[in-house]
Amino acid sequence: MCRSGNLPDTVNLNRQAANQVGIEATPSFFINGHIFQGNLPLANFQQQIDQILGGS
Repeated sequence: MCRSGNLPDTVNLNRQAANQVGIEATPSFFINGHIFQGNLPLANFQQQIDQILGGS
């Protein structure tokens, strides 16, 4: 946060855009319209991606 207590306009605009699409955590990924948020273990992340993309 800036010393003045206000975030720069660019940061506020980015936060508003993120909120509009449901981003509440970092990292966040969108794959075919599905959102993945937070620090997922690689195995879980891969399994969910495979399901979305029709893999095994």
